[in-house]
Amino acid sequence: KKRAIKQGAMQELLKPKEDWEVKPLEKEIDLLTGFPFPSNQYYNGGVKLLRGSNVKRGVTDWNEENTMYWESITFNLKEYILKEGDIVIAMDGSLVGKSFARLSKKDLPALLLQRVARVRSDKIDMGYLKEFICSDYFTKYCETVKTASAIPHISPKDIKSYKIPIPPTKAEQTRIAQILSDMDTEINALEKKLNKYK
Repeated sequence: KKRAIKQGAMQELLKPKEDWEVKPLEKEIDLLTGFPFPSNQYYNGGVKLLRGSNVKRGVTDWNEENTMYWESITFNLKEYILKEGDIVIAMDGSLVGKSFARLSKKDLPALLLQRVARVRSDKIDMGYLKEFICSDYFTKYCETVKTASAIPHISPKDIKSYKIPIPPTKAEQTRIAQILSDMDTEINALEKKLNKYK
């Protein structure tokens, strides 16, 4: 029931209003794709490597079998250091368009691997941006642009061409993001309660 309420709230809150602009993300975001870390140099410990397989629908998965490491962060890798609040998108695989997450402190330190995109913005509130990228809106968009090859994928250009409605002020974006984030917190709490009962 709460999920349905949130879905209705999203449709209402994210529907473009009169003074909003609908525009592609290209000039609104800083997008980076990862470094081609050679797999034969993966390490037993050190810094986590964020690969496509670590990005699930809305969450990161660092289970032991799935987590690979790099020995250390050298000068040439500094731009690939991930930060709290970054949005990451897996760019290929059968679940392309459904594999995205927003990073928290527990995900770090980590480095960005190739075929994963990292999105940051100082123009759009990151919480607001997350509601569009980590959602069915983005999934539906990817269905229309992904390649139809054996391994479906999307390109950086596809992500940059994704259009979203943007409220004119960051304050309004933040307010909308906060309402939806509070609903997510409530849904997560209810899920934990449900699992406990089960």
